[in-house]
Amino acid sequence: MTHGTPALTELLHLWEQGDSAAFNQIFSLVYPELNRIVSHKMDHYTVSIQTTDCLHEAYLRLMDQRCNWHNRGQFFAIAAKVICRVLADHARQGRAKKRGAGVEHVSLDEPEIQIPCGYPDWILFDMALEKLEIADPAASRAFQLRNLAGFSLEETATSLGISIPTVGRHVRFAKAFLATQIPN
Repeated sequence: MTHGTPALTELLHLWEQGDSAAFNQIFSLVYPELNRIVSHKMDHYTVSIQTTDCLHEAYLRLMDQRCNWHNRGQFFAIAAKVICRVLADHARQGRAKKRGAGVEHVSLDEPEIQIPCGYPDWILFDMALEKLEIADPAASRAFQLRNLAGFSLEETATSLGISIPTVGRHVRFAKAFLATQIPN
């Protein structure tokens, strides 16, 4: 952080208070980390959307988020969820096109979209993540930071204000819950 540049949490509070310029500063500040998150997903899983397109769509959706911003961890948890939602929506559009809803012909050679942690597709994963958020919000946040945003155990614990063993319990519960929601 350079002198004269506000910290992320301060910028989040300014944005929450209606300072739209603060969001542009936020995005400039977090863009490298968001790019790393998206690139990691795309390096390990076949997707048919460009990293930049995914990030720009996530940017537009994040601009519409209105909540009480607490810290960096909360921001990245929400950003990771928004990125998953972008990928799920992209998968839905691809499926609709494959079933004839679109005018454009879709090649049968187009790669399938895969999900982290062995989940079968982004759409089912997105729906299961919504159910987890309702069933156990704390486990959902821990899972999102660890598995979607790529935070370490220590970063997750600090961001959520809980102990490392508690993070582990939340993440194990979230994975077990998601496994029950998504058929193999």
